[in-house]
Amino acid sequence: MRATRRSAATRGREPTPPHADLGTEDGRDGEERRMARCTARRHPAERQGRGAASAAAAGAALLLLASLGMMQGPPSCLAQEQQQCEGGPGACTDGASDGGWDQAASPMLDTSFCNIRRVDLPRDASRLRSSSVLKRPVIFRRPDGAGGNAAARRATERHRLVEAHGGDTVVLSSANTYSYDKRRVPLAHYLEEGREYMGQHTAESLANETWYMFGDNDHGGWGDVFDAYAQPPYYQEHELLSGFETALSFGIGGSGTGVPFHVHGGGFSEVLWGRKRWFLTQEGVVPRFDPNRTTLYWLQYDYDKTVPANLSFLQGVYDCVIGPGEVLWFPANWYHATLNIGQTVFMSTFV
Repeated sequence: MRATRRSAATRGREPTPPHADLGTEDGRDGEERRMARCTARRHPAERQGRGAASAAAAGAALLLLASLGMMQGPPSCLAQEQQQCEGGPGACTDGASDGGWDQAASPMLDTSFCNIRRVDLPRDASRLRSSSVLKRPVIFRRPDGAGGNAAARRATERHRLVEAHGGDTVVLSSANTYSYDKRRVPLAHYLEEGREYMGQHTAESLANETWYMFGDNDHGGWGDVFDAYAQPPYYQEHELLSGFETALSFGIGGSGTGVPFHVHGGGFSEVLWGRKRWFLTQEGVVPRFDPNRTTLYWLQYDYDKTVPANLSFLQGVYDCVIGPGEVLWFPANWYHATLNIGQTVFMSTFV
């Protein structure tokens, strides 16, 4: 599903602010107050109707995760509290504009639970890869937030994409684990309101009838998007000159769409518009799922069969929502699934 695009030494490199330091975590002062304000929805362990004892155990586990610094509120909520913006929190980059993409979403898609560590995006590739942080999933925060990819966000505003590429044919894949089927439609047709593609999907939608734009991109024809994207620093200059390459895959999905559990090599995933929920299991741990059912179906009916009641992330599921300005690293050979919250525009970088 991915098309290869060479990472030239001069393309996709972003500024390296002196304060970008690998391993810096959020301050814990006022964490409980922030969690109380930002936590609007419960973790599925509570939402699925467990008894009081299970709910109490889940609550204790959530408090444990919070004390360990691994549970954080929704990115957009925390971003508004942490950033200083003209006009107050509502004027922050992440909340001021939706790029023309509909952010309405079913409440059941969302969660404030997060057991994936957040750190600052490092200055360079050598610092990133010399650390042990890439051994498990991690969310990198761009120092400038969503502004760290301002050019790519501008290029992927809905009206700009329709104007530049509305007549271009895009390849859609069926949303089952092995993406059996393909469909080719004009971009404007895919994005058109009222059609089945970009509306709110439900758990009853079958995977082979859910169509999703991700990968199979025409990199030559979409240079305005790919050239604007600032890739996370992974390969060093000498590696790029020696022919090492990354592969970029661009995607747009309606609310409730996503890819069911699957596995492949490692890489990064960044949301430009909207939000995306990630589920991952450790290498060697195969989650319980039906490859012909959607991620939304799995979340609604099978999540509690996969995630232990104690929310263990040793044999359970890593679960978190990312938004603009955040880049998730998924290690090689870790099963993972995704779920879009609202209409979502994103870029993945395979290494």
